[in-house]
Amino acid sequence: MSENSSKLILAGGIIGLALLITFGLFLSDVEMEPSEPAAEVEPAAEVEPAAEYEYLEGFVDSYGMPLNCNPEIDKDGDNVPDNLDVEGPIDWSYCDLTGLDLSNRDLLFANLEGAHLQFAHLNGTDLSSANLYATNMRYTHLYDTDFSKANLSHSQIYKSIIGGDINLTYANLSYANLCGADLGTGVFIKAFL
Repeated sequence: MSENSSKLILAGGIIGLALLITFGLFLSDVEMEPSEPAAEVEPAAEVEPAAEYEYLEGFVDSYGMPLNCNPEIDKDGDNVPDNLDVEGPIDWSYCDLTGLDLSNRDLLFANLEGAHLQFAHLNGTDLSSANLYATNMRYTHLYDTDFSKANLSHSQIYKSIIGGDINLTYANLSYANLCGADLGTGVFIKAFL
């Protein structure tokens, strides 16, 4: 027998087997019997709902970051720093800075993690190397603001008003919400997007 005829017989056998399986499936009359319903299970114990967590005043529901300004800089407990004209290292993390005019300030290396800066004015402010992780900057004014080497990851920069010479060189913008923000004039040299 030649090699070609053995390949032909093998191919014919495979095709025949496939046809038998196909016709067997179509012609078989298999019926599924309905299964019995599962037994009802009674709960082991009554579970009371957990008490609702009460967020601090000023909490932004749509963002999810509670305010918790450091009591050393917020002695009256309103989550707004008592003195905005400070020198040296600035830690306004988790503070409410909503609507404040912080324009033309030197906030180099400032810690603003989780701060609420919505509607604030940061025009001409130096925020280079600042920590703005998870900061709420919705509708913030950002003309000529320097964010070079700043950490803006997970921040909300939604519909911020941006213009002039905004600098985002080497800035970390990973997972930041930039929806509606016009960054047309921004400098993004080696920014982490």
